[in-house]
Amino acid sequence: MEIKLKHPSGKVEDAQIQAWKQKYKEVYTVEIDDKDTTYFGYLRKPNIRDLTEVSRKSLFISEEGDIQQNTVEAGICFIDLCWLGGDEKIRTDDDLLFAASQKVQTMYETKVVRLKKN
Repeated sequence: MEIKLKHPSGKVEDAQIQAWKQKYKEVYTVEIDDKDTTYFGYLRKPNIRDLTEVSRKSLFISEEGDIQQNTVEAGICFIDLCWLGGDEKIRTDDDLLFAASQKVQTMYETKVVRLKKN
């Protein structure tokens, strides 16, 4: 049985990734397999301003009065704000953008925080 390799689209050289790491510290690669192509996109870790913007654009109040988040909008916002390079089709093709938007929200970690009155 012959193994068919996928064509890489948007993949950058390791030197470019290292340059981004020097500037942004953490760099993430998004890889999306679609038919015979693997699409690559590169994102930096979001900072507090990015998280604020994502919240501003993706939070809404439901009919019941609860604060909700549109997770697709949040993911798209992360991609727009943190995009470094790669295949632009990830940002323009709805199927690829939706797939990427579901994964990129794992770039930031939530910390356990305690607040105590002394």
